[in-house]
Amino acid sequence: MHARDLVQSSNRTFKLTGYTADQVTGMMKDVGKQFAEELNKQGMAHPASRNRHDVGPIQIDQGVVRDVPSKPEPVVILSFDTHDNLGIKINIKMIDFLQNPKAYADDIFKHLAPMRRNALRLRRDTKAFNERVYKALTEVRTNG
Repeated sequence: MHARDLVQSSNRTFKLTGYTADQVTGMMKDVGKQFAEELNKQGMAHPASRNRHDVGPIQIDQGVVRDVPSKPEPVVILSFDTHDNLGIKINIKMIDFLQNPKAYADDIFKHLAPMRRNALRLRRDTKAFNERVYKALTEVRTNG
């Protein structure tokens, strides 16, 4: 991420929300910290060596996402691991967040547990599938 991209996306946010670029970057820090503290309260994050520990075991970064190339959006990126070694990265789009902060936060927390559960199920099913394939391949070698 280049500083120019963050400034450009902050300026776009300013035009859409009425906040200055400095206010947007300040809010990004506050929003990241508040989300991280809530994740810590819920016990979702677990210490891991691959993440910087900004707030508890959660790494907080600022970035820019470009869903549409000409419209960069500032995002707060939260990275952490769960106790079962599942790496999670959450992008909080500031423009969407500033339009309705409570609904945006509620939506993230409402969907976080089911997404984690589905990811773990997928991991378990993939592991079982890989074991079956390995067993079939080794049986072919020993019998053929």
